[in-house]
Amino acid sequence: MGPNSVFLSLFLLSLTFTILLPLYSSSSLPTQNSTDLISKTCNQTGDYYFNQTAAYDFCVASLESDPRSSSGDVSVFVEILIELASSNVSHTYPYIYQLYNETSEFVMKDRLSVCLKMYESMGRELKEAHYSLSIKNYGGVIDNMGYALDDTVTCAEGFYEPPVRKSPFSQQTSVLEHLCRITLAIDNILVKGSF
Repeated sequence: MGPNSVFLSLFLLSLTFTILLPLYSSSSLPTQNSTDLISKTCNQTGDYYFNQTAAYDFCVASLESDPRSSSGDVSVFVEILIELASSNVSHTYPYIYQLYNETSEFVMKDRLSVCLKMYESMGRELKEAHYSLSIKNYGGVIDNMGYALDDTVTCAEGFYEPPVRKSPFSQQTSVLEHLCRITLAIDNILVKGSF
């Protein structure tokens, strides 16, 4: 991922946060202890991510964007990331649907059709991941986030199949992929029971 892709991904993530932040109280800012836990937690994301520095920065920005991160609880971090991924899906799906309805070119319509199915599936999987987290079934979180990640990759890779087409929402899909990967890495802390 080049510097422009990272910048654009972070821009899209900040746009997502702008949408989500009004939903939460902004009265609590991360404390030093929660900042230390965020840092320690995000350092674990390199195990599941191809670029540890980008993963760490993306993880910290994602978690610190939500005032609930100040609670200093790893399960809250996973919840925040699942909700960010869900928000991404719920904002991107209507855009894909609109593109699908407006596109007459067969190959592009086919690619969009696959992505519509994958995003529908991701919506269900993210709800299941959230439910699994609520009952402390951390293995269920891993399963459902893994399925969501697979769906994200399936959608993205479809545009690279011949004849190649440029995805009109590749940045949203990239952000979603990063959120899934980071959530998997952090949820693994809960599965192991420790850092």
